Amino acid sequence: MAINVTRDMGRTVTGDVIIVSDVGLTQIADVSKIVGSLTISGPNVTSTDLRELPMLAEVTKGLSLNSLPALTTLAGLASLSKVGTSLSMHGGPAFVNPALPPLLTDLPFLSIVNTGLSDLTGFSGLTHIGLLQLQVVPVGSLDPLRRTFIDGGVVLNNLSPGLTSLSGLRVSTTLKTVLLGDLPNLTDVTAFDAVTDVDQLNLTFPHFSTPTLFPSLRKVSQRLDLTLDAQSPSYTFPALQVVRSLGVSLFHGCQGRTTPFSLGLPALQTLDDVNWRGPITSALGCFTLPAPLGTLSLNSAVFFGGGITSVTLAHVQNSGGPNSRGGNIGISGPDLTQVRFSGSVNINGILLINQSPNLRSVSFGGSVTILAVPQDLNSFGICDNASLTTITLAAPAQVIGGMARITGNPNFVPPRNFPLTATGGVIISPTFNARC
Repeated sequence: MAINVTRDMGRTVTGDVIIVSDVGLTQIADVSKIVGSLTISGPNVTSTDLRELPMLAEVTKGLSLNSLPALTTLAGLASLSKVGTSLSMHGGPAFVNPALPPLLTDLPFLSIVNTGLSDLTGFSGLTHIGLLQLQVVPVGSLDPLRRTFIDGGVVLNNLSPGLTSLSGLRVSTTLKTVLLGDLPNLTDVTAFDAVTDVDQLNLTFPHFSTPTLFPSLRKVSQRLDLTLDAQSPSYTFPALQVVRSLGVSLFHGCQGRTTPFSLGLPALQTLDDVNWRGPITSALGCFTLPAPLGTLSLNSAVFFGGGITSVTLAHVQNSGGPNSRGGNIGISGPDLTQVRFSGSVNINGILLINQSPNLRSVSFGGSVTILAVPQDLNSFGICDNASLTTITLAAPAQVIGGMARITGNPNFVPPRNFPLTATGGVIISPTFNARC
């Protein structure tokens, strides 16, 4: 730890500083700048407001306050005006209605997790936050942040049941992250109505009052994730055109549902990957699949679980090299009766359609080429489908560098000249093969 003494402004400390006791606080009482991070943690720090650090004006990296049972406010940091990367407060039951340092107005990242924080009034002096993270804290209103501009992202998870609206938020039209989870009474998310671009959007157990979400959103450049329960209504993203990866989970979304869940994506033009998962058991009438999935060209597709009766896809293709996985196709479910590819399949990875006792037909309307990566020699499998009678290949199908297995389908009899080849061999047998 290098120390530079400044006559009137206090010491500058270079290096990351960790304080775990009151003695440690007194040792840096005359420090005005830390070129590095400052972490204060543990039950042996008994300060209630950190007034022991009256000269501290700047921390060039992160300020972390962890598991401080006595800390109630940060008002004692009277000189602190700049935190370089983040201010995080994790743990601390007494941190209920704190005040921030009066000179601190800008934070690249504010993270408050598992504290007693219930009132954000003491944060009303903030004019800018990059990323706001509030998790497992009993905050019931974001209104005190009305003057705060947020341009990085918002992560809100497991807050007070009294939180019904995010009207206090003022956010940029482009954000990196939006995560809203376990907020059972949150109905108003109109704060995001002007957002046009998001890297990641994650909604867990949403119960929003409007069926139209993020009406201006055009692009999700990384992943859109929806985790639903039985009370989650249907939603539409009316302007969404581009999604790199779509994940929908209805594991908890079917029991007791009176109307099927539907996801409206009327403007969708580009989607790389889809991962749609229903309950493990039968769930007829649980949901309907978005119509664009049957028309877009995908890189990979996974459909698993109950409620999926028919899967129709157009082209599935990707451009991974011969030694790298490009994308997979996995389809399985107790309610599945039909799988149809209207276009070509050209992937570096695995195609597996299995364990679907009611599946009757699989059809490929175009050519099928699967380039196996070395660790996935069994790259084509249609297996363990007790009711399957028909596999239609409108054009030749080939597996390069791996095997093809059509096993455990006792009612399937391959036609003559079945156009399936594989460099590792083709196995067609009514007996189930566990390697499929």
